[in-house]
Amino acid sequence: MGIKIDKVSKDFKINSLALSVLENINVDFAQGEIVSIVGKSGCGKSTLLRIIAGLEPASEGFVEVDGRIVTRPSEKDVGIIFQESRLLPWTNVEKNIEFGLSSPHPENKKALIQEHIDLVGLSGFEKALPKQLSGGMQQRVSIARSLINRPSTLLLDEPFGALDAFTKINMQEEVLRIWKREKTTMILVTHDIDEAVYMGDKVVVMSERPGRIEKIVPIDLPRPRDRTSDNYDYFRKRVYREFFREGDALPEYTI
Repeated sequence: MGIKIDKVSKDFKINSLALSVLENINVDFAQGEIVSIVGKSGCGKSTLLRIIAGLEPASEGFVEVDGRIVTRPSEKDVGIIFQESRLLPWTNVEKNIEFGLSSPHPENKKALIQEHIDLVGLSGFEKALPKQLSGGMQQRVSIARSLINRPSTLLLDEPFGALDAFTKINMQEEVLRIWKREKTTMILVTHDIDEAVYMGDKVVVMSERPGRIEKIVPIDLPRPRDRTSDNYDYFRKRVYREFFREGDALPEYTI
């Protein structure tokens, strides 16, 4: 059923003064699509994810996930991955993934954990501690932990921002492989325009604070995408111009 964001605004109180962070966000995301959200720091991108996840209440409006109005966190409906993997440093890969289970004693717990270890390509590292894993591998554990309850929606808050360029590309491919298999709705917050275009079925461009939706750019490219193609470069330039609001609009693209 997807996600419906209806007239969502968010204010924070600072020294008794209201600081407007989000203003009148109205958008629908279809089930199974990947949506990239770009905007300058402080525009409310991460706050919007937290509202969708039920970690933060909206000041006005509401969010609906698969027909359910979000009032609290639900691991069965929504998983979230942050820039930091946030693993428990004192325990191994298996236990870190198990920690994500909404039900602590499912009948098939061991098989379920192993299935998700295999899903993110960490077979053989079941007993490894986080300090024994690379940054990319730690994020794979975080992804497995977020997916183990099979949520309909996965929120990704700059999950590759701390990784080097080559690891970031590998992790993008890994997430796309998982998306192709699981058909999970994914919402990706990123500062990287190239990443937004490569990953997204559409790119949502947000204004500076208070965050509003300035433009939604459908990325009409087949998968897998070729970052070196002229067609890809067209969409990258289009999002860039919307992001910085400079230059003439590009002519409409046709395949």
